[in-house]
Amino acid sequence: MENVELKLSKGVYSMLKDYLKSNVNKMSDFNKQKLTNELGVAEVLTEKSIPEGFVSVNTKLKVVEEESGKELEFTLVEPKKAKQSINKISVLSPIGVALLGYKVGDKVSWEMPDGIRNYAIKEASFVN
Repeated sequence: MENVELKLSKGVYSMLKDYLKSNVNKMSDFNKQKLTNELGVAEVLTEKSIPEGFVSVNTKLKVVEEESGKELEFTLVEPKKAKQSINKISVLSPIGVALLGYKVGDKVSWEMPDGIRNYAIKEASFVN
């Protein structure tokens, strides 16, 4: 794994650990191993001490899917507040799980249903 700095709130860390252990999710072996490694190296902080520019719950994002060059803009929210029609995406969606804990400037690889995708985080800011 590249030498990256990951920061997660205690709540997000617990949610991702539970998600990883869940028998319901259908994560690929690639994603399970990647998430296991990320949880092992992430710095766990209180929600209020997550620095600006890091991806967490209630983060508005601009990312670029590197292979296609397509720019995506959305806000990561709690699963119950997700509404794709207004670009509010669940933190437990594949792209949500992939980006949590990373920061602006990071590049993230994650296996999506149609193969491994690489994303570059261009902007991240907290919203209420």
